[in-house]
Amino acid sequence: MISRLVSLAILPAQLIGTSFGKSLTLSYSKDEVDNAKNYLKSKLPNAEITIPTKDGVKLNAMLFKKAKNKASKISNFFSKIFKIDPKELKSKIWINFNGNAICYEFLNINQIRKIQSLGFDVLAFNYRSVAKSEGKPTQKGLIEDGKAIIRYAHKLGYDDIYVHGHSLGGAIAIKALAQLKEEDREVYNKVKLIADRTFSSIKAVLKTFNLFLIIKWLVIKIVSFANWNIKVRKDWESIDIKKCLFYAPKDLNITQDSSLYKKICKTTDKDVIVPLRSYGHNDQLTIGDLKKAISILA
Repeated sequence: MISRLVSLAILPAQLIGTSFGKSLTLSYSKDEVDNAKNYLKSKLPNAEITIPTKDGVKLNAMLFKKAKNKASKISNFFSKIFKIDPKELKSKIWINFNGNAICYEFLNINQIRKIQSLGFDVLAFNYRSVAKSEGKPTQKGLIEDGKAIIRYAHKLGYDDIYVHGHSLGGAIAIKALAQLKEEDREVYNKVKLIADRTFSSIKAVLKTFNLFLIIKWLVIKIVSFANWNIKVRKDWESIDIKKCLFYAPKDLNITQDSSLYKKICKTTDKDVIVPLRSYGHNDQLTIGDLKKAISILA
């Protein structure tokens, strides 16, 4: 029960589409979620899919295939002439790991198109308990969600799997990849990681809250007891695939004191750390930011 209650603060997106969330004016109604999904479907070629996790939860996801441009058509033409197996042509997928208060139905269409313009298909999903994804959230469960999505992209046959995790999504992606390193090296070795304005731990975030010390201490104890103190510093340092980290010095949600950047800046190659100097927590990455990350991971 305590873990379930704490999960509402860690993953408020589970209230999206529920009457309880709407009554608290904390989230969108079911109709608003359905309308947002239909809008996505009307604007972008897509396939809505169900992805099972290892522990039996069914996740709702959507795959947005990039449109075939002139260059890709020419490439396919020459591959036929020279009898190149289509499987030998590099294919790339970009997996979006959401922050804690959003479902994929409300992703920015222009942002998806930016990523597609760089040669990627885009896979978006909702964590367990969010919108149409089943299950109840736990730290272990969210990590299982992350591993399931990455494994699904691998099964689709993509050569390169780019994982972009924002805020909580970055933490989940990091922990999922640290476990995949031990469990499935074939999948792990295909992944490139972009952690975007991510925290070092839930405890570090709570320490930045403006609360009375005794209340802050009590909240931290409850979060730790409920096994929701997600910590990622050691996992980040254990990951040896190509990776990069965006951090925003002016972020008011994940401040510099609670950021992963503060914990790893002295142990991580500076060339893989990208400051977003004028950004807040939720500002969209520009095409230049995306290209910068891709160049680091090349």
